[in-house]
Amino acid sequence: MFSIATPISHLFKNDVDALMLAQHSDCLEFRDHSPSFGLEKQKLFHCELQPIHALREEDFIYLKKIKDERDSLEMVSFHMATCFEDPVVSDHVFVSGNNKYSEEEMFENASKNFKRIKQILGPTINIAVENNNYYNTEAYEFICNPTFISRVVRDNDIFLLFDLAHAHVSSYNMNIPYQSYCEELPLDKIIQLHICKSGVNEKMAYDAHFLPDDDVFSEIEELIGRCRALKYFTVEYYKESVLLVDVLMKLKILLNKYE
Repeated sequence: MFSIATPISHLFKNDVDALMLAQHSDCLEFRDHSPSFGLEKQKLFHCELQPIHALREEDFIYLKKIKDERDSLEMVSFHMATCFEDPVVSDHVFVSGNNKYSEEEMFENASKNFKRIKQILGPTINIAVENNNYYNTEAYEFICNPTFISRVVRDNDIFLLFDLAHAHVSSYNMNIPYQSYCEELPLDKIIQLHICKSGVNEKMAYDAHFLPDDDVFSEIEELIGRCRALKYFTVEYYKESVLLVDVLMKLKILLNKYE
């Protein structure tokens, strides 16, 4: 059964909007800094930790706390944002940083960390990593390469949280045809979609979080047809609650066709 999982964003700080969004969602995806709302519906946790980096003992304690506080937790997803442990940000883009991990170091970190994470979360909670968007700085070396993403997923027997906009941004900025980029990803391991429309300016593609259009919905429908593990659908739009509800209703109509 498919589930619409809406992020608990700043839109939930308004009680009226929060109730409206929750009513049009099957469950909620909470983040590290989400406002407090609907603990019983918080089935997905999208965590800022990066298991491709060296994690600290306090990070594992944090994950255990998250699990222990939520009986309904079904999945935890993680970032793979940059090859730098302490990245420097300029104009919303990672550019450099301290302690740059090699590709093999990130694979080794992932193997070690996911073993520990699986022990903490147990066998009933799914684990996924999200594909990031590529920008032309050294901070994105390796991590947006679809073969890197695929190896992290397959070697650790976890799932992929497939961010559609991130994939479009990466393929555009890496000058790789979109379909070719996607075919190198572990599409059979996609368990969740992050859904929005990316943008393009005179310099590059970027993660704009625009409302999904008909092209995005066509892509969703295509992925439903080929990704057997796909279960969760998350619209990442954060400007107007009423417009988000309109998209959630449209998405629900689409998903009902396949259930």
